Amino acid sequence: MLPKKELNTTCLRCKADMPPSERYCSKCGADRELELSIAGDLDPAIASLRRWLAVLGGISLLLTWLLYSDLRRFAHLSSGDAIRALWPGFTLAVGLLVLFPFARRFPLVVSVSAFVLFAIEWSVTIHRLGIHAFEPSPGLAIHAVFCIVLVVAVRSAWRARQLRARAAKDFPSAVAREKTA
Repeated sequence: MLPKKELNTTCLRCKADMPPSERYCSKCGADRELELSIAGDLDPAIASLRRWLAVLGGISLLLTWLLYSDLRRFAHLSSGDAIRALWPGFTLAVGLLVLFPFARRFPLVVSVSAFVLFAIEWSVTIHRLGIHAFEPSPGLAIHAVFCIVLVVAVRSAWRARQLRARAAKDFPSAVAREKTA
């Protein structure tokens, strides 16, 4: 639930302090009223995306590390061979963790980037496992849920972008002023 305009004392875009009497943020120039309307749709999707980025990035990193140590110990693979076998999972894990801190500030870029990373990793998995990649399993369920979260995040971020662009076009006098130094 978003606070009423009078209770909102921080900028929803950059989190800077903002007196209730001002409409525009003095730090980033965001329009308080526009950001309040956008936040109702965007904030829940981005909060969910951030949670999934952190959780799946951490789980992927942990599983990749465990698989690496197992491949080295039990399969007697060299370090280079083990890394080559596990690069998609490691890349996805690091990518998701790197995107996490930027999700609130750049929701569209982060959600699209996460979707691309996810699609690449899932494609490599399908290439390696073939039809077995679609057998019911916890991994398949996690991939399905994460795909839904990414689609919702991309849709919400795109909608926020459209609302900001439409507001700038339809209400040129309400466009946020330039940043102050």
